[in-house]
Amino acid sequence: MKKGLKWKNIIILVLVGYIVISFVRQEMAIRRIEDEISQKQTELEKLKDENVRLEEQVKNANSDDYIEKLARERLGMLKPGEIIVSDKKGDSNSNK
Repeated sequence: MKKGLKWKNIIILVLVGYIVISFVRQEMAIRRIEDEISQKQTELEKLKDENVRLEEQVKNANSDDYIEKLARERLGMLKPGEIIVSDKKGDSNSNK
């Protein structure tokens, strides 16, 4: 009777061990998934902020002030009657 009881205890111990190992693995998987969710939420917030910034740029790109600013900076355009004033000191310093 002791041999039967011994095998029964071994089987129960193995089953309990398997259940504990399965539980630990599931907990580890849950924590990994929660970390991934947290990272994705942070990434989502950054993308939302970037989206708001880009929407503002699009809104500004259609304004007359922004178009004028670009024309002056990139194309060197002037309004009628305006004169270009250059800094000779700044020009000579850049050549040195």
